[in-house]
Amino acid sequence: MPLTTKKLAHMATLWKRSLANRQQTISLICKNSDGSTTTITKPAVWRVVDDADPVLPGITSAQADVIAMFMLTDISLAQLRSVTAMYPSSPQGSEPANRYRIVSLAPRGFPVGQDRIFVTLKRQR
Repeated sequence: MPLTTKKLAHMATLWKRSLANRQQTISLICKNSDGSTTTITKPAVWRVVDDADPVLPGITSAQADVIAMFMLTDISLAQLRSVTAMYPSSPQGSEPANRYRIVSLAPRGFPVGQDRIFVTLKRQR
């Protein structure tokens, strides 16, 4: 069975519905072109991956502390590239840090033009 535009729209609707109760509000600190910063809040799925304490000086973990997923309908890739730090507006559960820095951005999804961005984060010290 071919993948039609109607089927793609249906899959996108189901995907958004499945995210509805898993998202939380994330605060993003963005650097503007004039050097100033602004804070914006966007919904994202926020998953704490690593809570490796204690941290020894000079030794860092290669594993991500947090993986977040933003929908491209909520935030653009250009906005995410200007982010200097981010944190959950109201933390749910145990958070290994107060602020996080972006390690990598990975657009993913369907159709060919991606619909979401996976962000890998490390603690900001």
